[in-house]
Amino acid sequence: MASFPTPQHAAAAAAAVAFVSTLPDAEAVSLVGSCARRADANDLDLSVLVRDEASAARVETAFAEFAPTAEPLAELAALGPFVEVDLDATTGDFGPGPRGWTTGPDAFEVAVGNELAYAVPLWERGDRLAELRARWLPYYDDELRATRLGEARMYVMNDLDHVPLMVRRDEPFHAFHRLYLAFQGFLQAVFIARRTYPIAYDKWIREQVEGILGLPHLYGRLPAIVGVDRLSLPKLTPAAEELRALLDAWAPPP
Repeated sequence: MASFPTPQHAAAAAAAVAFVSTLPDAEAVSLVGSCARRADANDLDLSVLVRDEASAARVETAFAEFAPTAEPLAELAALGPFVEVDLDATTGDFGPGPRGWTTGPDAFEVAVGNELAYAVPLWERGDRLAELRARWLPYYDDELRATRLGEARMYVMNDLDHVPLMVRRDEPFHAFHRLYLAFQGFLQAVFIARRTYPIAYDKWIREQVEGILGLPHLYGRLPAIVGVDRLSLPKLTPAAEELRALLDAWAPPP
């Protein structure tokens, strides 16, 4: 059962589901993202299960036309910036995606995690969502797992091997880039090793490592690896404003 952070979120979700349920292409609606898990969520993320990309386009277009006319959705804006309904359609066609040496992990496990493992179904037509959950949960088969873990480790090792090389070349930005890619790949590998789907590799790290994986001792070692422990959080907002000023100064609007 869904638990929404505010009555406005609940009303907006109800209005969105009521509309989507009238669309012939829609097979299910699920609450996804932080609103499916956290009481402090801001935005309201909804996922609509459809058969194919053409159906996805029709659903998303129809909802984009409906949203501005729905008062419960408009009322979310009063709660603060970025508080809105974000609706996307998915075909449920989960599988490994292409990746390169410097692209970071693909979205396979994250997609299953967000769309199935940590999602809250709000409405269903037919059995397809249940079939997808039966296929992919609690985890995919051991043969695929072994392949995925081997590939994840390969990419992490490649990124780590590039860090000292970039340091020797006086390329600190790229050295950090490869270190952070390795960090994300490490998270992917740990989740695969423990047969658990992740939510993301760039946020909710404490929630995932301490809460989902139950590894608080591991989380305690992670911030220092990428320097998060040395960041001064109060300085991040001024840094963002300085970068905004540099953008306007060095790359002004056309």
